[in-house]
Amino acid sequence: MPLFLLNNSRILNIRSPNFRSPGSRPLSSRTLRKGLLVAACAAAGLLWALAASSAERPQQVENLRLWHSPERTRVVFDVSANVNHRMFILQNPLRLVVDIENVDFSIKLPQINPDNKHISAIRSGRPDSKSLRFVFELKQPLKTSDFVLSPNELYGHRLVIDLEEQGILAMEDTSTNTVSSLLATGSAKNQERAPSGGTVPALIQKNASGSA
Repeated sequence: MPLFLLNNSRILNIRSPNFRSPGSRPLSSRTLRKGLLVAACAAAGLLWALAASSAERPQQVENLRLWHSPERTRVVFDVSANVNHRMFILQNPLRLVVDIENVDFSIKLPQINPDNKHISAIRSGRPDSKSLRFVFELKQPLKTSDFVLSPNELYGHRLVIDLEEQGILAMEDTSTNTVSSLLATGSAKNQERAPSGGTVPALIQKNASGSA
């Protein structure tokens, strides 16, 4: 679609090959193509530089929160975006190490509650130029698990680490097995007491299955 310019009450088509301002020489099509190519290359270079700068800009660890109970401790890293991390245990002394890639951290580390049975101290540092390391000194061997959470109405991106006493897990497994065995034994006894050729009443079946 042609573009028009109003000049001295006349409408001129600026895409017309005969249009030129007074005192100027008409541009050749080759010169126009070259100028457009240079402009396109400059725009592409600027976009690439902006994208690279954004990708290299470190994310932020905005907060570090702790919650603990007698059996468990939860560590929550509030971060500005999804982050890559790795986690491992070191011995003598017992430590949990969490390395998070491409992040900055400018807030104070939380104070450890003396009643916390799992963590005695927290410190941070940089093992290399690309990672931030958090070291949790542990009071006892613990089972660890980690996962990430997406933003919700209260919090943004989060990296969550759960520390759980190993004895609690063993007790829970034993309790589950014991309950299952009791339910199976009760069901068998009720079946043995059923009248010959009959069925166990519905109430007994419900109690035997553990659903009551």
